[in-house]
Amino acid sequence: METVQKYFAQYESEKKLDYEKQHIKRCLLSLKRQGIHTMYDLFREDKDTLLRIRGIGTKSVALVMDVCRHYGMPKG
Repeated sequence: METVQKYFAQYESEKKLDYEKQHIKRCLLSLKRQGIHTMYDLFREDKDTLLRIRGIGTKSVALVMDVCRHYGMPKG
């Protein structure tokens, strides 16, 4: 099973700016704290559920959707 950490790390390695990398790391930490460890777990969640997670806002939801789209999982 594919882990969220793996996908976010691949996505992070493509980013150049430090603030983008920090946002990715904070978003991943918030997801892990909520118990979302696999891409399947992440894919099951909708936008409203993600927004209720502490540390996840609209920019983070957009980031999650971008990561999912980038790696072939249609989110949103």
